[in-house]
Amino acid sequence: MASMQVHQAVAKKEYNPKQFQNGTMATINNLTQSQMSLDRFMNWAGHPATGSFPSTIARNRTAQFTHVRGGNFGSVAAVQYSGYNALGALCAWIVAWNAPSNDTPPDCPPNRVYAECGSKKVMDAITWDQILSKLDIAPTDYSDSDPSTKTSVDATIQDYTAAPTSASLIADFKLTS
Repeated sequence: MASMQVHQAVAKKEYNPKQFQNGTMATINNLTQSQMSLDRFMNWAGHPATGSFPSTIARNRTAQFTHVRGGNFGSVAAVQYSGYNALGALCAWIVAWNAPSNDTPPDCPPNRVYAECGSKKVMDAITWDQILSKLDIAPTDYSDSDPSTKTSVDATIQDYTAAPTSASLIADFKLTS
C-alpha cells in the first residue's frame, strides 16, 4: 500500500475458549456521496445466508447481511466495494472478518477484523492471501485512511448481544476532508 496510508489498530489479542459463533451479522454503511458496487469477495469459511453479498449499496445507505459459519472454522470472509470520492476518482474499500467457532483448532482465537481503502487500481492489486495474512493478526477494531484519495474505513467486530451465537460486524466506508 501507499506509504502515506495511516493504519490504526486497537485490540486485545486473547484466546476465548468459550466463544461459539454460528456466523456474522454484518452491517456496511456507505457514508459516501456515490453508490457502491461489489467488486469481489472471498469466503475462506462460510457463506452469505442468502447465497450472495449485496451487489450495491446506495449512497448514504446501509447494507446488511448474515455470513453463516463454515464447518469448524467459523465465519471468515472479505468483501471489496467501489465507489467515487469527492473528486470523482474511483476508489475501493475492503473489509475482512474472522468470527471463529469454539472448535476452531487449536483454540478459539478472538474475533478479528481488517480493513483497507484507497484507489481502486491499488486495491484491485491486493491479493486475498495478503488480506488473510493481515486478518490473521488483526484486532477487533481497525481503521484505515488514504490521504491521497481522501477515503477512510472504520470497522469493528464484537459478540452480537441480540444473538449470542453470532458476531456483529460494522464497517463505515467514508470520505475524509
